[in-house]
Amino acid sequence: MASFPTALTDSDLSVSAAAGGGSMRLWFWLFATTHLVVWTLLPTLTQPNIPLDLIEMLYFGHEWQLSYFKHPPLPSWIIETVSILSGGSAWCFYLTSQVAVVTCFWAAWRLGGEMLSPKLALLGACLLECCYYYNFKSIEFNNNVAMYPFWALAVLFFYWALDTGKTRFWIATGMALGLGLLAKYSVAILVMTMLIFMLARPKARRYWSKPGPYLTTLFAFAVFGPHLYWAVSHHLPALSFALSRTQSKSGLFEQLWNPMQFALSQLWAVLPIIVVLLPMTGIRWRLRKCEPRERFSRDFLVAMVLWPLAIHLAISLLGNIRLRSMYGSQLWTFVGLLPLLLLQIKVTQATWRSVLRGLSIVAVVLVVAAIVRNVASPYMRGKASRIHCPGPELAAAISNLWAQKYNRPLPIVAGEWWLAGNVAFYGPHEVSVY
Repeated sequence: MASFPTALTDSDLSVSAAAGGGSMRLWFWLFATTHLVVWTLLPTLTQPNIPLDLIEMLYFGHEWQLSYFKHPPLPSWIIETVSILSGGSAWCFYLTSQVAVVTCFWAAWRLGGEMLSPKLALLGACLLECCYYYNFKSIEFNNNVAMYPFWALAVLFFYWALDTGKTRFWIATGMALGLGLLAKYSVAILVMTMLIFMLARPKARRYWSKPGPYLTTLFAFAVFGPHLYWAVSHHLPALSFALSRTQSKSGLFEQLWNPMQFALSQLWAVLPIIVVLLPMTGIRWRLRKCEPRERFSRDFLVAMVLWPLAIHLAISLLGNIRLRSMYGSQLWTFVGLLPLLLLQIKVTQATWRSVLRGLSIVAVVLVVAAIVRNVASPYMRGKASRIHCPGPELAAAISNLWAQKYNRPLPIVAGEWWLAGNVAFYGPHEVSVY
């Protein structure tokens, strides 16, 4: 039986990924399964109504279009498929969100295994439990959450492609990017990051004379191309909607404040990870001297974690664009690995236990916060939120009124989208929403 990793030595930094891999694999899947169960059950038991974005994904998904006026289509397709297979069970939608999150954990763990010892790779993945994007904010399946796994997998496959040159990893990178773009156009920033990295790093640049990058491009377009053709033919409605949500007031103050506000919101999201790691890193950070064989991994990880953030900030500054905090939620899958690879860390039994204790405390606090929000917030705020909407009762009332006059299923419901969407989801038959 695997023993929990309670003690590490400095030599762990140079242990190969194969050593102790079996034990750490067991602990990783225990961690991932626990997260999956807890964050699926939590909303199932404490949210009387499914949330706003899920309602929207469902009534979009009924129509099986190549795009929708607000978003690319993949999240709606996924939720509609889950709805058909599960009979519309709400817990399956929450499970879908957590499968996306656990995929990120897996990608972080596997990439960490290429760069760190098995114990530190496991820690790098587990630290994501301290970032509320991967639990508290992941309950509601939407385009952001749907993008998470494809962004994470694209980075992992890209590393394997650059490291091994194997064709299957170049193809997998393209598939992940194509699916990511079908989830949300923000994946284009990851594409930009990859292109810049392949131009900047000699080890990556040599692949331009080989088929790999072109296979990635081909397979990405094979997946994304039909939607792109539809979107261009219809004057890019989803892009126009996205831009309309980022409009900002004119003026120098707003232009400077927008990127600063976005940066602060992302710092707040990853701050618990930084705090939890303090027993190992200390308050005064010192960069670790990397061996020549480690420099490529270091540069790759810095690029994939920090360059997309820099691109977001540049776009916000130069375009005077207001970025919402959730627009950065996909950036941080590998942030737990970054300090473990870059910084000098003190790895002892005492520091290891302190980090695990801090990680556990943050994880429990986020669970409690989610329960309090779902159960007690109407009493604390004096008003209910959308998850407390009596959607089932509304749908039953409308269905009964229809049944009294017509001897056939209700085909269409029109009206304010939130109310109409609740009638469509909670009603006894599939309904198109206008």
